[in-house]
Amino acid sequence: MCAKGYKLQHQMNGRERVLRAIEYRSAGGRIPFSISVHSTLAKYGEPLLRILRDTGCDFYDVNDLKIPDAAVMNKSSDVDAWGCRWDYALAGIHGIISYSPLADWNNFKTYKMPAVPKVTVEDIENAERMREKYPV
Repeated sequence: MCAKGYKLQHQMNGRERVLRAIEYRSAGGRIPFSISVHSTLAKYGEPLLRILRDTGCDFYDVNDLKIPDAAVMNKSSDVDAWGCRWDYALAGIHGIISYSPLADWNNFKTYKMPAVPKVTVEDIENAERMREKYPV
């Protein structure tokens, strides 16, 4: 109970709020919130990043956001680790694959997959900690 006699409610984290909303239960007085800001963050930088960190998000930790490199954002196409070519209608985002090395099965014999990233115990522990707070 607080000073005025009102019962203090448990402060929901993003994961709880999202799961409750999916189940059509009260999500703590507001709907779950997410924002996709990659290109906007590239344009407005640090001031927008501060606003996002103050506001938060229910789906991921906004403290992990970084301002995208301008050189990356200005690309109209790129080739990923899998050898797929991505063409972007909006620079750096919303790409479509215009070439895939395995579109032709004759390339299968000589195709080299990218190295599988090493996963450490620390990576797994960090993922578990994030899973407690966020659904993604």
